[in-house]
Amino acid sequence: MIRLGFVGASDIAVNRFIPSAKQVDDLKLQGYASKTDRYSDIFNNNGIVKYKDYKTLIESNEIDAVYISLPPVYHYKYAKQALLNGKHVLLEKPFTINHEHTLDLINIAKEKDLAIHENYMFLFHSQIEYIQKLFSTLECQFININFGFPFKGEKDFRYNNKLGGGAFNDVGGYTVQLARLLLGDKMELISYLKVMNKDFDVDLYGSITYSNQVGQIANLKFGMNNSYKNEIEFWCEKENIKVNRVFTAGADYVPNIEIYDGKNTRVDYLNKDDHFKNSIKHFILSIESDKVKFKNYKSIEDHSKLMKQLKENAKVVYK
Repeated sequence: MIRLGFVGASDIAVNRFIPSAKQVDDLKLQGYASKTDRYSDIFNNNGIVKYKDYKTLIESNEIDAVYISLPPVYHYKYAKQALLNGKHVLLEKPFTINHEHTLDLINIAKEKDLAIHENYMFLFHSQIEYIQKLFSTLECQFININFGFPFKGEKDFRYNNKLGGGAFNDVGGYTVQLARLLLGDKMELISYLKVMNKDFDVDLYGSITYSNQVGQIANLKFGMNNSYKNEIEFWCEKENIKVNRVFTAGADYVPNIEIYDGKNTRVDYLNKDDHFKNSIKHFILSIESDKVKFKNYKSIEDHSKLMKQLKENAKVVYK
């Protein structure tokens, strides 16, 4: 039984993580530490014990692993503390906002034989396997991936540069993950344009273009100051394929794939799935299996390299 501690009490922790985690065998939601009492009733009602502070929880012998859902700037600090105290670490995305910090955490995890996992939960939804199969079967030239949402208010951490905010760190990483999954590890960066906001000093939206060795092109668009979009589209020789809710297909959502052949549109309805639960189960598996553990190390490092490359090659526009 893995005893899990929550470092931070975020919206995603209480609204998405706890309901799914309660369904995972071999996992006990042991405790939490938070600097606010905003969600104390929810934790208490689920039998999750409050600890004095992050340090006390991280150092506790009653905790085997931690789930960190703090603003991105704090990920490295508390993940490192957890690893040095012998705890497995499940981090919300982005893993860190600095490639060297990510490498440091990976090295510590390797030295101490500890599991680490970056919670890009959408990768663990069964619809992704279906999407991969479609893409590999059809002759597709273009991929369009869009993920963005309206302005959430200036108090949201995403609009605070000091907290690691910005669209790239938040939704941009999702689009890069999905592009890599489809185009392959050898995909080449063609361009990246990010649009910065002078008032918040964070990027509000951006566009990335990748290609691979067989000439398939992916256009990625993401933002946090625009109407809501959450979709992937394949433009193929004979079909157009569109999937909504590709990143946030909740446990009660029925995924549907629209396939247009130039004359008719067919809709394939898939099974419901809980990608949060699946991601947590993957984390537990990485604790138990060296093969999965080392696969996680590589996946986290490869994604961090891509994010680093993008940061170094961005064309920046201010508005």
